[in-house]
Amino acid sequence: MNGQWELTSNSPENTLIGSKVTVAPFISEAKFNTIANNTQCFRDNDIKWKNIATNNNGGFLLNNLLSSCSTGSLNYQPATITVVNTNEIRLAGRNVNGQDNNQTWKRVTP
Repeated sequence: MNGQWELTSNSPENTLIGSKVTVAPFISEAKFNTIANNTQCFRDNDIKWKNIATNNNGGFLLNNLLSSCSTGSLNYQPATITVVNTNEIRLAGRNVNGQDNNQTWKRVTP
């Protein structure tokens, strides 16, 4: 999962499309480095995914940042990532309204 990823699909809210995160080796987190269509008060360098760990299905478990709008508290919720191939991953979790949230991220190649 190391490298840069761009959000290409976000259902149901369709926000943040075009945003990018970078997953750094050995840190188990992904930080925003580009934010687009931002309605959740995210800031550059916010940690979008933290506590990234592999699961038994070849994917990943993590805590997904849903919102930075509350002062004093960031809203993280558990999520899973399924690896489609080396250049595409899919995140499944919940959104700020408690609805199922599905995101597709594509690897950014230099």
